[in-house]
Amino acid sequence: MNDFRSRVLTPVALPLLTLAAILAVAFSLSRVLLAVPRLTAVLVALGVAAYVLFLAFLIERRPRISQRALAVGLTLGVLAIVGSGVVGAVVGPRPHEEEVVEGEGGRAAGEAEGAEAGTVAEVPPGAPLFVGADTAIAWESVPESLPAGEVIAFLEVGSLGHNLHFEGYNNEAPIAGEEGAGSSDGIYQGTPVTVEAGTTITYYCSVPGHRSGMEGTIAVQ
Repeated sequence: MNDFRSRVLTPVALPLLTLAAILAVAFSLSRVLLAVPRLTAVLVALGVAAYVLFLAFLIERRPRISQRALAVGLTLGVLAIVGSGVVGAVVGPRPHEEEVVEGEGGRAAGEAEGAEAGTVAEVPPGAPLFVGADTAIAWESVPESLPAGEVIAFLEVGSLGHNLHFEGYNNEAPIAGEEGAGSSDGIYQGTPVTVEAGTTITYYCSVPGHRSGMEGTIAVQ
């Protein structure tokens, strides 16, 4: 029996069991990574990689570590991954993170003709429009005034990035366009804000270095 085990059973069974364990771990790990949020998936993958490196270290130190300790460490790791995979399979994949969201301009982000979220083809008649200069840190044109009540301002920009802020409104985020380097090449529909008659609003572009040449005031009538 021992001769049969050493000559036939072990050479055949051991590779098959090893292959089955590898497939079970790979499948279980994929279920876990699909079920958790993206950042958690990255951390899980790093943890598994660290565990594999730790096992390699133990094997390299094998003369000083018992075979039983190695077997226990390997078994516990495999069971943990397979168990987590079962839970991940039951929970199911996480929702797709690139869902269609309504943009500021009333269009779905990424919808129709690949337009950037918040952009529109044209400005509605009578809507306040702020136009950023294409080759200078300046406003090319701004409205004479704003109507009282809920206002949706528009920002038109060319290749030079700009954005539009109303000081004290929209939690200091841009009314139209993006923070940082601003937005370019398009007409951007702004976030609705409510303004009161008789007040004066300070508007500006917050792109670094732009505010000094792109700040002004506008009356609400």
